[in-house]
Amino acid sequence: MSEWPIYFKDRLTISNLDSPIVIATLWTPKEVIEKMVPAESYSLMGQFYTKKGINYIVRNILANPFITKIYLVGSDLMESGEAFIKFLENGVDEDYKIIGDETATIEQQISKEAIAKFRENIEVVDLRGAENLKKIAETIAKEPEPILPLKTWCDSETFEDPPKPQISTFPSELDLMKIRRPLIADAYLSVLKHINMFGIDSEPVIGYVSSSSNKMKELLNLSVSITEEDPKKWNVPEHMPFSKTDLDNYFKGFFDHDRGTEDYTYGERLFNYASEEIDHLKEAYPWLKIDRFQKFFPHGGIDQVAVSIIRKLKSFKYDKGGNCSFGKSIYRHVSSTST
Repeated sequence: MSEWPIYFKDRLTISNLDSPIVIATLWTPKEVIEKMVPAESYSLMGQFYTKKGINYIVRNILANPFITKIYLVGSDLMESGEAFIKFLENGVDEDYKIIGDETATIEQQISKEAIAKFRENIEVVDLRGAENLKKIAETIAKEPEPILPLKTWCDSETFEDPPKPQISTFPSELDLMKIRRPLIADAYLSVLKHINMFGIDSEPVIGYVSSSSNKMKELLNLSVSITEEDPKKWNVPEHMPFSKTDLDNYFKGFFDHDRGTEDYTYGERLFNYASEEIDHLKEAYPWLKIDRFQKFFPHGGIDQVAVSIIRKLKSFKYDKGGNCSFGKSIYRHVSSTST
């Protein structure tokens, strides 16, 4: 099948198609794992960021069902790997929700019979977490040599994609827009609505460009005010495509200065920005005595929250530095979610 894999082909590393093994690297950059294992030991390798990605794994493998084993490796930041394991163990309910997970679903275009075949024939090797990175090469080296030619465990099947909404952009003066809602969940939906209605088409961020995700809408100068939410008891309604647990896991990375095994995190960029560059400056220009500004980079890089936000909030007693810090707020919406 020359067009296989049919989803995210340009984002996957395609290696030895005589291997029945796939490596899903979750939030850890696949380039890190590629250096650890021989190329001939796997057929495909790629990121597996979100629970929605389960659908693309299922679709790709059912389209060419010679894969029998999936390695889950790396940082499971959004618990997509955990949801995949529950999918294999428990299946889906009558509404196609993965049993045992709060939010993960399988697209209803994929038949229940095909889902059953997938679960019967796919084995998962769970090597998630930074502590298991060194075990990947050792474990995969113990895999038996495949018997060639590889046999498929069912007939090839493809399924219709879910319908995609047609998004139009309405005219706007592109001036400041303000959204005021009582709760964060209400404001979140309103933000998405405004982006879809008034956002302008923009060049996508390099990491998001692919044949499956190549459009991006951007809305400048959008301000959001929450009036009634209790910050200690905030809640996520059931209709949201994520749970409070998902958000709690996301917050850990968002507010952690250490990016771990990931390519980057917002926490690193907020609290530990350009740490390597700061080290190079210290080495190249010791006479600058950069350490005298240590309070601005307590973790090695620049603490942008302390420097750019808190300091300005304290300095501008009338407008809280709004003209300086927050006048160019940008909200972005990528047209399709990455796996």
